[in-house]
Amino acid sequence: MEGIVRNSFTLNLTIMKLMGIYPLENHSRLYKVFGYALYIFSIIPGSVLGFLQLFFKGDITGVGYKDLSSVVVIFLSPKLCSMVFAADNVKKCIDYLDEGYFTIKNQNQEQIVTECVQICRRNSVIFLGGCTVSFITWSGTLLYRDDIKQLPLIAWLPFNSQDYSLLHYVLYCSHGFGVAYVAFAAGTVDPLIPGLICHASGQVQILKDNLQHLDDYIDRSDLVYEKIKECIDHYGAIINFVFKYERSFSVVILCQLLESAIVIGICCLQISKLEAYDINLIIMGNYLVFLLIQVYFYCYYGTALVEENNSLINAIYMNRWYEYKKESQKALIILMECSKKPLLITAGRVVDLSLETFTLILKRSYSLLAVLKNY
Repeated sequence: MEGIVRNSFTLNLTIMKLMGIYPLENHSRLYKVFGYALYIFSIIPGSVLGFLQLFFKGDITGVGYKDLSSVVVIFLSPKLCSMVFAADNVKKCIDYLDEGYFTIKNQNQEQIVTECVQICRRNSVIFLGGCTVSFITWSGTLLYRDDIKQLPLIAWLPFNSQDYSLLHYVLYCSHGFGVAYVAFAAGTVDPLIPGLICHASGQVQILKDNLQHLDDYIDRSDLVYEKIKECIDHYGAIINFVFKYERSFSVVILCQLLESAIVIGICCLQISKLEAYDINLIIMGNYLVFLLIQVYFYCYYGTALVEENNSLINAIYMNRWYEYKKESQKALIILMECSKKPLLITAGRVVDLSLETFTLILKRSYSLLAVLKNY
């Protein structure tokens, strides 16, 4: 890893490599097997048995704060599955940032990239720190259970697992690894995905800077056309990056938004049932706030990318285009026409990643809350 990737996502990618969802430089099929096996052992037992328990229970309104970890594992399992099976595409998308298509020409542009790097590192530390604390807190609650040998997550079994010691310990370890897998995946993947959009927005800002100051960044006036062609190639690289991004993360983002809408509704329902001075109110409230921030980051940076792209025409207009030759003017017109197509990030090609989608999620969560309260 070099450049932007190394400075922004070293911590994220190191943990992802350990989890089998970001291939090594010279990875073999054995690494893929490791990633699949770790996912199956950590996620499948907890999500499948937890889903069966909720299904046979038949009353999702009875899901309490103690069952929240199981609900999160169940709904995040498709998201993490997409990450595991799309690991090669994820690597290609991330490494594309350092393949020489995006270069820094001056100090102003270096400042833009530096700000994006700082944002990504800040978000990564906050998310990973929050998820680590949550996992440690969850682990501590297991020690205060009435039955300490009880499985950490809710699970449907046709028999008592404690009657079979080996099976019980396997399930216990699987549940523990499952929660840890989800916690550290959320702490590394969730800041990574918006961070990549942030860098795409930064590249559009650099492109705008080049277009707005064409005359300042060249030595001779006859080089304007060549500079404009470089800008067109730069814009094409940004579009290509967004295409790779969607192919890698579109399904992942859709799973995250669906999970968020459902879990936010369940959290609000449980908070409405708790007493004002109940410690569990703080636990549920903290998780709800963290979940809202998580979804907001996805939608905020998606909106930022669209707005930066929409202002590209203004940047072109602000240069001295009226002094250029016809071939240069025609090239700028072509670039302006290309920029009219919105640079959108979609979730599963269903909804756009924007602040409007964030409000839509809140509305759907409230609708779910209203249904559950009347259930």
